[in-house]
Amino acid sequence: MSRAACSRPAGTPIRRAASWSATGTGTPGPSRRVRRAGRPASGPCAAPGTQQAPTYGQQAPGGYGQPAAPYGQATGPQGQPVGAQGQPGTNPYGPQGYPAAGAPPYYRSQGGFTPYGVPQTADGVRLAGWWARFGSLIVDGIVLNIINSIVLWLLSSTISGGMERWWNDIMSAAASGNTSAVPLPTDPQYGHSFVILLTVSVVISFAYSVLLQKFFAATLGQMLFGLRVVPVDHGTGPYRLSWSTALIRNGVYALIQAASYVVGFLIVVNGLWPLFQRRRQTWHDMVARTQVVSIRP
Repeated sequence: MSRAACSRPAGTPIRRAASWSATGTGTPGPSRRVRRAGRPASGPCAAPGTQQAPTYGQQAPGGYGQPAAPYGQATGPQGQPVGAQGQPGTNPYGPQGYPAAGAPPYYRSQGGFTPYGVPQTADGVRLAGWWARFGSLIVDGIVLNIINSIVLWLLSSTISGGMERWWNDIMSAAASGNTSAVPLPTDPQYGHSFVILLTVSVVISFAYSVLLQKFFAATLGQMLFGLRVVPVDHGTGPYRLSWSTALIRNGVYALIQAASYVVGFLIVVNGLWPLFQRRRQTWHDMVARTQVVSIRP
């Protein structure tokens, strides 16, 4: 199109041909006028400096192969991403979306890791799952059995005599079919072997849990599964408990274990309680006001 075609002054009306009615009477219909407000935004008559919209098959502005801006990020004049300081090509969120240098690490409930509806602490850290807690309990049981075996081997000269006599009485009663005549291992005739054995096991288990949760907020099994014991709704740390919290938590758990010798299902109900509790707490968690969180991303 020549430049002369674009020389019509702005605002000049364009008269279109009159339309004739379909009745064939020859009565001309109303003519329509279209007034141009100015030059079009695109095409050969576009105003100087105005960017034209790409036609079909035409490359969009910005150049082939130029990276597109992330969703929601501002763009520069040529379509390139603009960072936090307004410089093209910079990413204000850090490389690959990871935290910037010196920033605290993301937890599962931070940085978009936790799906909607997963239980969290008030400060946004994901609570530990039931299977992870069960797995950590098994690992702690194995560790405690090893420690108890070593300590009891060192005390074998003190407790072996009474426990051996009690075991021989059990085997003799079983051979004769009169098992009701076998006394309990706490009977004075066997000394204090059973009491020593039970006391050592309880003390080791209690000290193991209290010391590790006091200084590291987790036992070895909990560390292996990425769990930490924290005060209620304080999942981001610091990861250590006070002496009073660690003592109350593990003291209540020891009482539940002792009561289970009388009412056997108590320890089971306590272990399953997090499945039905909003904060995923066991009974000893509720008394000590603690929660178990997962710190793995």
